[in-house]
Amino acid sequence: MSEWKQLCEEFRVYHGKRAVGNKVNRMKRVNIVLVEYINRNLGDTVIAECTRFFLEEALEQAGIENYRIQAYNMYSKDMTFIRFADAVIFAGGGLIKYKRENFHRYIPDIIEVTEKYNIPVYFNCVGVEDYDEADERCLRLKHSVNQTCVKGITVRDDFEILAEKYLESEKEWLDKTLDPAAFASEVYQYKGKKGARKIGLGISQDHLFRDYGSPFITRAFQLDFWKGIIDGLQREGYEWEIFTNGWEEDNKFALEILEYAGIEEIGRHLVCRPVEGRELAGIISGYAGVIAVRLHANIIAFSMGVPSIGLVWNEKMLRWGEASGYPERFIKAEEIGVERVLNALKSALEEGCRECTPEERARILIPLTAFLRKYGRSREDGKCYLQENFRKEGWENVLIANALGGKNFLYCGMNSPKTIFEKYEDGFRWFEADVKLTSDGKAVCVNGWGPSSVNKLGMEETQQEAMKHGICYEEFMRLKYYNGHYDVMDYEMLIHYLRDMPGAQMILDVRYSTPAEMQKIAGLIQKSMQKDQELKKRLILRVMERECMETAKVSGLKMMFDLPLEEERKTKGIGDIEIDCCCREKGVEWISIRRQLCTEDQIKKLKKYKKKICVFLYNSLSETVKFLSWGGDMVATDYLSVEGLNCLTEAK
Repeated sequence: MSEWKQLCEEFRVYHGKRAVGNKVNRMKRVNIVLVEYINRNLGDTVIAECTRFFLEEALEQAGIENYRIQAYNMYSKDMTFIRFADAVIFAGGGLIKYKRENFHRYIPDIIEVTEKYNIPVYFNCVGVEDYDEADERCLRLKHSVNQTCVKGITVRDDFEILAEKYLESEKEWLDKTLDPAAFASEVYQYKGKKGARKIGLGISQDHLFRDYGSPFITRAFQLDFWKGIIDGLQREGYEWEIFTNGWEEDNKFALEILEYAGIEEIGRHLVCRPVEGRELAGIISGYAGVIAVRLHANIIAFSMGVPSIGLVWNEKMLRWGEASGYPERFIKAEEIGVERVLNALKSALEEGCRECTPEERARILIPLTAFLRKYGRSREDGKCYLQENFRKEGWENVLIANALGGKNFLYCGMNSPKTIFEKYEDGFRWFEADVKLTSDGKAVCVNGWGPSSVNKLGMEETQQEAMKHGICYEEFMRLKYYNGHYDVMDYEMLIHYLRDMPGAQMILDVRYSTPAEMQKIAGLIQKSMQKDQELKKRLILRVMERECMETAKVSGLKMMFDLPLEEERKTKGIGDIEIDCCCREKGVEWISIRRQLCTEDQIKKLKKYKKKICVFLYNSLSETVKFLSWGGDMVATDYLSVEGLNCLTEAK
């Protein structure tokens, strides 16, 4: 029997009868750490979400019921988090490369920990780009993939380079596969629409071709090219629309193209920049065809059954053309021209787009399932390390959802109703919200009126000066964060939501308010408590200045004193005596310290006040563990998960 037929036979067995597994698998939770490459180019998000989809199916086929998939942001460099994994799976994407990005730093750091603690590792559908024996970065990656903890590697493109150049040790699973995003249609339940007439134009930042060795594809060339494409589509009677994969620079260039082409109806011809993978997939599924620069705009289109023409800036585009069966649809940089691309599009639209085969699906699923069957078990060593040394209770008593919590390792500081209930369901019982007054004296939840908020709310940079003292209530409530995706919230809404969250406590950050503003806010809080006396036990005020602290006392609430930064001490004239008085204040039960000031010596100094000490903010378990070991009590976070850490460290 051939190797492939044997794999398919195993696949049928897995589908026909779930693997029994061993008793450890059924009794103890298995923590799978899924290493993701997080950025706002949503192609990588789609890869991670498609890999999770296959991973969940593989766990079921392997007979593992008690598990948790822990998302891990590669950029976090959180080695303590990795140390507690039962197995580590890299979600895919172009990881085995060293000329761009910094994977030659991140991957070896992870593998060093997994090798030390004997944690099995699997690379799923990764991209391999180039090899150079004289390049230290390349050799670091080579050393990593040859470690004994790396049990399997599947490759989406240059399998030959991996097998012939990188690998010097045998792997239990080694195969060539499609990119996981080729199955985005199955994951997101979208499909191309019959009868669609609109063509999607997937734009990238203008310097992408130059950065990857095609300097002749200049900004001016691209402006002329896209104008020619738009004119040609309009002559042929096609509707058209520009979209991006989410990258802000891509979106900026798209606006320049529209201006250059003389298009005035921007809203009609430019899709709002997507912020989630599902959204990008939904956009692409609505087109009859696509002309796109980004690799995953083309891969997602293929998955949806939407023919696409790829403009090649990187060898991986050509390899995808070969893997998909349509190499002629991927046009090399030196061949890019309006007529060439439009003719290729016409041919592609007539021919259509094939579907993925069961064999292509199985090539991803079978080795992943086999890896989990063999290595998907809870490790016994050191699982209760954190609980024994730092926590007697669960992480719900340690973590605070900063600004009501972030989303997808990308979006934070929103104080949005979109995240508050998600965090509550995750196990959070401590929340922090920023409360400020609008220009007309209404209390809303916003992280200040500075440039960061202006950017997140999608306002023009020219409005920053006018925003210093806030905007009116009605204008604020019409806005949404991150390209119109996440709702804003006012103080009354926050209190309403808090009432529906039994056991939750809310820290109201009122720092940087003037004494007059503080008096107004304190009055609003008093009114809330008159309606609901229970709020007095559930609200805490976070303040920074003695004068505002005195005003805040009117509310009758407990307080958290925030240690000012050095520049804030100078600007506001806050001296050591005032800080000492604030720390000793009877109404202050917590002292908060920002990460810039958080050192072991500083925590030791603060311990003398016999208050609970909180840090704002940490997004890594490594930093959190260090802070707790110094005697800290609570950690504000955007992205750490209560349930996730309870599972990972077996805290009770």
